[in-house]
Amino acid sequence: MMSLWKDIVFGRQNGFRQKVWQMFRSSEDTSPSTSYSAPISEPEWESTTLEAPKDITPPDGFEVVLHKDALENNQMTEVIIAGSSIALCNLDGEFYAISSVSSGGGPLVEGELKDGIVTCPYHGWEYDIRTGVCQTKPTVKLQTYEVVVEGVGVCVRV
Repeated sequence: MMSLWKDIVFGRQNGFRQKVWQMFRSSEDTSPSTSYSAPISEPEWESTTLEAPKDITPPDGFEVVLHKDALENNQMTEVIIAGSSIALCNLDGEFYAISSVSSGGGPLVEGELKDGIVTCPYHGWEYDIRTGVCQTKPTVKLQTYEVVVEGVGVCVRV
């Protein structure tokens, strides 16, 4: 039970909330009463990410959201496009985009992606990332978004 509360408050081990918590945790004393100078290098989590390429011209109606090498196989990430929270998934080199919020309000990007099915970490409902159809309750369907890869850029239709 304590593990569940910990997951709810701090997020899953590799989830978005956990990354945010780690940004604010620091073992260094940075209070004004101590001598402190800002680190010269970027934080480790920033230096390992690949930004969306800026030299790509997306097709009409699309936005470049990610470098194609920034997302490993069978992994997901959350992107915000035109005010919509979208889960971008890499399934064996093919990219798919689906609403990042389950029908029950859970953050799908903190769930597990396996064989094209993402499981909501809060409710356990399973969604097919290719179609948006809920495998637990087939009458429920999440919004999907068209994705194309232009050069090294992953583009999503907005």
